[in-house]
Amino acid sequence: MQKKTMFILIIIFAIIAALGGIGYLVVQDRFGGTVYYTHTQGDGKKKIVKAEDGNQITEYEYTFHGYDKDGNRKECDLMKVDSSMTKDKYIAVTYNKNRGVVSWQEVQKSDIPAPAMDKLNADSNAGSAK
Repeated sequence: MQKKTMFILIIIFAIIAALGGIGYLVVQDRFGGTVYYTHTQGDGKKKIVKAEDGNQITEYEYTFHGYDKDGNRKECDLMKVDSSMTKDKYIAVTYNKNRGVVSWQEVQKSDIPAPAMDKLNADSNAGSAK
């Protein structure tokens, strides 16, 4: 009798663990992504769009490239935000392969991994040489 109870508990635990793993993968696929670091330099393209409720909303569109923690470059086609970004700031952008940019936040220069910072500095130096 005790072996049967133990077997049932192991099966229940395995099912719960499998469901938790599947749930984690779904959340990562939907909301997770790779963090890329970039430097705001230009003005975004201002657009007035109509919301579902009929109100007008001002959005700013940005195209950018960024670098992950290992210094790998990523071109991001478009990022829409509801306010203009301050120029000359560093931001961390979470990019999801299925949904594009899912989040962004301003970061301190010291928070950026060295390989990404090296690439951002090289971009800045190349831009100032033009």
